[in-house]
Amino acid sequence: MGQLARWSAQVLGEAFIEHLGPRGLVPTLRYEADVFPRSLCEEIGYSPAADLLVEYTWDGSEVHAWIELEVSRADPVANPAKFLVAFSERSPQPGEVFVFAISRAIQRGRAALCRRFVQMMRDRGFPVYAEDFLPSATEHLITRLNVRSREEFEQALATEPENLRRALREDLRSLARRVHQYATGRD
Repeated sequence: MGQLARWSAQVLGEAFIEHLGPRGLVPTLRYEADVFPRSLCEEIGYSPAADLLVEYTWDGSEVHAWIELEVSRADPVANPAKFLVAFSERSPQPGEVFVFAISRAIQRGRAALCRRFVQMMRDRGFPVYAEDFLPSATEHLITRLNVRSREEFEQALATEPENLRRALREDLRSLARRVHQYATGRD
């Protein structure tokens, strides 16, 4: 995972804490959370992970929000596909949602294919959603911030104006609120 996705997952987790805290809720955050059951990982020799899994109880029901941040992937359909394969082992649980946040740095046709794949899953009853990832950021900025080294990322982010850094954080707060709405049907 590149540093932009890592930073964004962290800020997104903080946004969930900020959003749920006034309601007296403290979510459990798991970064790079295993998607497949161990038996399936062993069978196929692959252990995919979601960028962020947010879990909490809402009105007596469990919420499990799996979030994938599609920053610049060559094959953005790979992430929705891994969840579809996971469903070959089990059905989605009540309160479980899957959100794919797709950046504008992904080639347009590939992003459209990902959105179409997500829609096909929804049409078949899976609780999956596609969202825009960091809509305040240009494709150029996403590419500049999507580096492997933490130091390079921090330097690149620090050179951006404060109002843009605030806008990126607000994009992630907004995403957290929408994911919560998908999972609970409420604000």
